[in-house]
Amino acid sequence: DKVKFIIMRSSNLATLQLSVKQEMWATSRSTTELLDSYFKSFEHVVLLFSANQTGHFQGYARMMSAPDYKLRALQWGRSAGELGDNFKV
Repeated sequence: DKVKFIIMRSSNLATLQLSVKQEMWATSRSTTELLDSYFKSFEHVVLLFSANQTGHFQGYARMMSAPDYKLRALQWGRSAGELGDNFKV
């Protein structure tokens, strides 16, 4: 297989807007591990984004890097301590 599509939920729209601006994303540690394995196994990993309680999708992004602890941490807010490593989108 060449492409893997994943639906991602964000707790709010502001987080998605920050991701677009910074060209980075982070998610729970368990989902980060899963995405890392997909990134290694597929040529392309496409993330489809939806913010909670919006009732529709806000957009999509392609994973451009594997999760990496060296990537600069973003201002993810209160949930930052629960997230895995950032990755480029």
